[in-house]
Amino acid sequence: MTSSNFPVVFIMALSVMVQFTAAVMAIRLIGITGRRTAWSLIAAALVLMTLRRLMPLYRLMTGDTSFPPDPSNEAIGLALSVAMAIGISRIAPLFHERRQSEESLGRLNRELLAIGNCHQILMRAKDEQALLNGICRIICDEAGYRMAWVGYVEHDPDKTVRPVAWGGVEQGYLATVNITWADSERGRGPTGTVARSGKTACIQDFTSDPKAAPWRENAQRRGYRSSIALALKDENANIFGVITIYSTLAHAFTPAEIRLLEELADDLALGVSVLRTRAERKQAEAIRTQLAAIVEFSNDAIIGKTPDGIITHWNKSAERIYEYAADEIIGKSITVLAPASRHTEIHQLLRKIRQGETVVNHESERIRKDGSLIHVALTLSPIKDATGNITGISTIARDITEHKLAEAQLRHSEHGLAEAQRIAHLGNWELDREHNQLAWSDELYRIFEIAPEQSADSYEAFLDRIHPDDKDRVVKAYTESVENKIPFEIVHRLLMTDGRVKYVNEKCETYYDETGTPVRSTGTVHDITDRYKAELELAELSQQHRLILDSAGEGIYGLDIEGRCTFVNPAALQLLGFSADELIGRPSHAMFHHHKADGGTYPPEDCPVQAAYQQGVVYRGSDLYWRKNDGGFPVEFVSTPILTAGKPTGAVVMFNDITERQHSEEELRRYKDHLEEQVQQRTADLVLARNAAEAANQAKSVFLANMSHELRTPLNAILGFSNMLRKDPQLPEKPRQSLDIINRSGEHLLTLINDVLEMSKIEAGRVQLENAPFDLGGMVRDITDMMRIRAQEKGLQLLIDQDSRFPRYIAGDEARLRQVLINLVGNAVKFTLQGGVTLRLGTKQNAISHLLIEVEDSGPGISPENQQRIFEPFVQLGEQGDNKGTGLGLSITHQFVHLMGGNISLQSTLGKGSLFRVDLPLNEVMESDIAEPTPQEKGEVLSLAPGQPAYRILIVEDQRDNQLLLTRLMESVGFQAKLAENGEEGVRLFQSWHPHLIWMDHRMPVMDGLEATRRIRALPDGKAVKIVAVTASVFLEQRAEIIDAGMDDFVRKPYRSHEIYQCLAEQLGVSYLYAPVPKPELPATILTPEMLSVLPERLRAELASALESLEIHRIALAMQQIASYDPILQKTLTRLADNFDYPAILTALRELTKTL
Repeated sequence: MTSSNFPVVFIMALSVMVQFTAAVMAIRLIGITGRRTAWSLIAAALVLMTLRRLMPLYRLMTGDTSFPPDPSNEAIGLALSVAMAIGISRIAPLFHERRQSEESLGRLNRELLAIGNCHQILMRAKDEQALLNGICRIICDEAGYRMAWVGYVEHDPDKTVRPVAWGGVEQGYLATVNITWADSERGRGPTGTVARSGKTACIQDFTSDPKAAPWRENAQRRGYRSSIALALKDENANIFGVITIYSTLAHAFTPAEIRLLEELADDLALGVSVLRTRAERKQAEAIRTQLAAIVEFSNDAIIGKTPDGIITHWNKSAERIYEYAADEIIGKSITVLAPASRHTEIHQLLRKIRQGETVVNHESERIRKDGSLIHVALTLSPIKDATGNITGISTIARDITEHKLAEAQLRHSEHGLAEAQRIAHLGNWELDREHNQLAWSDELYRIFEIAPEQSADSYEAFLDRIHPDDKDRVVKAYTESVENKIPFEIVHRLLMTDGRVKYVNEKCETYYDETGTPVRSTGTVHDITDRYKAELELAELSQQHRLILDSAGEGIYGLDIEGRCTFVNPAALQLLGFSADELIGRPSHAMFHHHKADGGTYPPEDCPVQAAYQQGVVYRGSDLYWRKNDGGFPVEFVSTPILTAGKPTGAVVMFNDITERQHSEEELRRYKDHLEEQVQQRTADLVLARNAAEAANQAKSVFLANMSHELRTPLNAILGFSNMLRKDPQLPEKPRQSLDIINRSGEHLLTLINDVLEMSKIEAGRVQLENAPFDLGGMVRDITDMMRIRAQEKGLQLLIDQDSRFPRYIAGDEARLRQVLINLVGNAVKFTLQGGVTLRLGTKQNAISHLLIEVEDSGPGISPENQQRIFEPFVQLGEQGDNKGTGLGLSITHQFVHLMGGNISLQSTLGKGSLFRVDLPLNEVMESDIAEPTPQEKGEVLSLAPGQPAYRILIVEDQRDNQLLLTRLMESVGFQAKLAENGEEGVRLFQSWHPHLIWMDHRMPVMDGLEATRRIRALPDGKAVKIVAVTASVFLEQRAEIIDAGMDDFVRKPYRSHEIYQCLAEQLGVSYLYAPVPKPELPATILTPEMLSVLPERLRAELASALESLEIHRIALAMQQIASYDPILQKTLTRLADNFDYPAILTALRELTKTL
């Protein structure tokens, strides 16, 4: 290349570069514009032009002169190339902007479509959670965003934003971000900023925005590039939540999109508010219904009246108090309920209420339907409409008849106390130390012989009445008592105005405020002047008492606190054959009370005579005393404690030889047996009369069974819904407690209904006993564990006295034997106020083996006349306020025992307690006969297992509550459900919908369940469908009628949810997903004699002794010691002891002893 060619070469090289650049830009526009053919041809032309210029340029640069350059032509070519490149560069941005506009428009269209679908969810959503979940899902699935979530603003110390719903690719993000709306690093992101300010906030690029630093790594890992947060505000513009949306694109949120999303957030907030308002309205309706029930079943009579006194409302307690049924009294004047002397008073009260006043706790008199008079406390208030006009009167009446009687008794008691003080010469006083005011009782005035108007109303005036020689001593005693905060007692003299002296025993106790300052002193003054005189006379009487003691015909001797004889009278010496020297100072028990009637040694600690001087109680009894040189003789004795300063220091024992009386009693017993034979003969004459009475009782039982059937249907809804609601983990504590109360009350009502039905079945002869092996020891343990809690709540002891031969496994009717035990032990705990209850378990061997059960309590006892009625139906012997239940428990127990081939008896003494004894035939079995338990218990049903067809369930039920309950049970786990109000509608729905299973109510209007089943079975597809009866019936013939009608199975009301799901599994073969349950414990180790060899001989002997004596506390102590030697052995022995399998442990101990 020569220097003359350089300008041309430069122009050509520059032209090549411009043309190549234009070609590259054309290639890029192929993808941007979407016009592939046009821009492909332009790009190809530009490439060819570039190649065309390269060949001449190469020749010039290599010095080839065969190609003559034309500078002007090349300059024109360069100008054209530059113009073309400039044109392409100017048109490229236009196409790029158009591409972005199209993409933005597409996003806006998707968002508008998503918002439209969100509006559909807003209209259809039934609850708040479903609404939030649906909105988040649509934002991600239809608007194309990566993830969306809703958080509620918590006003806790940490100002938490609590996630409640989300959709899209969340991947555990919300569990790690810990977003707050506090003004901190984690609260300055979009969500926290919106929660504080209420204004929309964005992060347009997570990679560069510093506000995204706390979450950048987690966000980028899940594909989040930008985010926006929008406020959720209630009708008062208060921020209650934030919706946050994430995109995979940077700068994804344009102003137009932000406006649409803000509208969506406003709509979502409105939807939440509407749902909450709707929920609050439903709750208010439920509360209103509950309040109506409270009014209806309040313990007080609640009566509604017109302003002129005509009764318009009458609740259950009004029926109970006044004994009028509602239909008897509604529409009548309120004056019907008052004696004539109270009519004027009623009109005055009505006038006050019409004037807008309220009357509270007005006491008056009313009359019942039977004419008896009662005292009531009335609260009357006006009922006003929305405009404030009085439209009625509400009256709350409380029966205070017993309260009035109690007031009268209190006045009588106060009068009695004053009389008792007068008789005992015991007065009391009270000193107000702050005001130095002294108050006296009437008797204290009499002791001091002054009139009340001359009262010593101050502490100093009181001291003036004390004998001068004793005054300083009294002042010192009182002062030290106050300073040391201890009561004091002192004997001192009073000086009367006429110079006479009285001796008094004064006691005082002082009370203090929270700062320890004495504020009040109270005391008693006992006139003991006569006692002093008596003590002087006592010495004179001592000799006379000695003469009386010596001349008494009964044996009398004294004991000191160690049980040694202190004195003995001649009659006792004669009966015992000892001299006084041989007995005085010797232990009486060792001298003449040393053996029992069977010849066995009598341990001193078991001696009942010692109870007097050891426990300070009088003991009466009979026993055997032994003469010095002769055999024993029966005696009746009274051991009376000698008390010194309230503590026993000895006893006086008086006894008689009752040998002759016992002979007479034997004669009387033979005469009694003869009379009993005559009574049995007379009893046979009453059989016909009893049969007639039983026929009448049978009719009553049929009525009660029908009534109980009707009660079970609404109870089904009560128990079903309360159980469903209690399973909600988000249910607050107070509503949960209310549901627990509803559930317990429903279960109690079900128990009462079952008692009525059980009695009806017994009297109708429809009871069929089971005879299957079961774990008797486990059943006893379950019952005693349950009853021990009740006993402890009342401060009672529940003791178990179990014979070592008591069987573990027997065959029989487990359910009814369990009911017998629960009724007997439950009654004993319920009616015993102090002391305890003892359950004795044993056996006896006659021609056949018998099971013996005794339940003994220290309760009030039962009178002989009531013992004859205790096993009759509907008999309740407690006070009216104490009566709970149906009065059927003991009657059912009595019937069950006789049906099982046994008998039940009662021994009771008023004031001492009762003993129920049950004797049943015993059929022992082996442990291997017991059915194996289910290998694995399942938890609550959560949903249908995946991969199953969509099952259609038809519910034919006329009761709305039961419709709703069954529907929720079906739909909550994934079944499809439809409702029919009666059998006729159910047949039509079956033909159009073809369900897989039908829940068929037994009793319905229009067409009952039996007829509907027959018609369905007669249809072409009616053979395949499963039909399950839902019934409250319990009688076997009605069950047979259900099966004969063509039903596959039945479920009894009230049912539990697990019974419904189990029935569906059996009929349709469905499977479920269950909530997890704790794993069962591993099987316990089997006890062998070799295992016990690790224990020292002393500990083995202590364990054997504790087991043989059945002392539970000793067994527990032994188990604690065993744990230090071998923990596994301790667990094995504890399991056997807890199951009362003492014989297994004792057998292993004996076998080990034989081998050593």
